[in-house]
Amino acid sequence: MINMTRQIIITIFVLLVWTVPTIGQTDSSCFAIKMVKNGEKFKERKHMNTFSKKGFYIYKNYFYNLDFTDSVKVFGKIIDITNDSLYITTSFNDSTAKQRNIKYDTLKYSIRQIRSLELITEDIYGFTRNIDLKNYSLQLVKMICCNEIAHVISSDKQKTFDCYPYLTNNGVAFIYENGGLIWTVGAMDDGK
Repeated sequence: MINMTRQIIITIFVLLVWTVPTIGQTDSSCFAIKMVKNGEKFKERKHMNTFSKKGFYIYKNYFYNLDFTDSVKVFGKIIDITNDSLYITTSFNDSTAKQRNIKYDTLKYSIRQIRSLELITEDIYGFTRNIDLKNYSLQLVKMICCNEIAHVISSDKQKTFDCYPYLTNNGVAFIYENGGLIWTVGAMDDGK
């Protein structure tokens, strides 16, 4: 079991290194939410999928821990961003929703209803950081969609894992589900 887990982690890491430079390499465009800290100058970086206190983006098809103004907290995937709303799933998938005793569904919120973003710090396991978004200005930006998903097959070829990008305090990690539990693998950081 340990060798299979190690093989999965190595495979995901290799895919992560391979896919991060190609983020957004599709033909379709969509909205992203550009967050710039009030009073700060925002420097565009090569890969804007990493977190910086001065500014960052919230992308479609990424997973986030979001807290909304109605006190609803969601760990889910943003499946669409329109000119005034975002659509986010209530959990990773149906299996993780059942594990948490919630209904797997899609919620619609005004982008102005996002109160805070919670980021896990992977190098200090379990430590989270809450980013109060009232200190940020928000701007919708039209860009190439981020549609990355990695399909990883276990070393024994018995299981396929779908891996999705997840913003952490340390950069972007890929997450996958197994038996209703969620695992993160390898944050990538391009430097802030």
